[in-house]
Amino acid sequence: MQKRQDVDHLIAFGGGLTALCTIIVPALSMVLAAVGIVFGIVAYNATQKWMARSGLAMAILALILDLIYWYVVMVKG
Repeated sequence: MQKRQDVDHLIAFGGGLTALCTIIVPALSMVLAAVGIVFGIVAYNATQKWMARSGLAMAILALILDLIYWYVVMVKG
């Protein structure tokens, strides 16, 4: 059985990656980005730091792109 921190970086990476893949559905992408950010922060000192950090970066990028998408569709549209 792996330690909890060893699984958190996988959840952060998966959350960030799926948040980027679902940019066109902002509600889902924002939830996945939030999951990626939370688990990326929790697993920041994990054994595989690159995976936690890249998941955190992808989640933040997805959140920024979601906010831009919402601004363009809701305010400008």
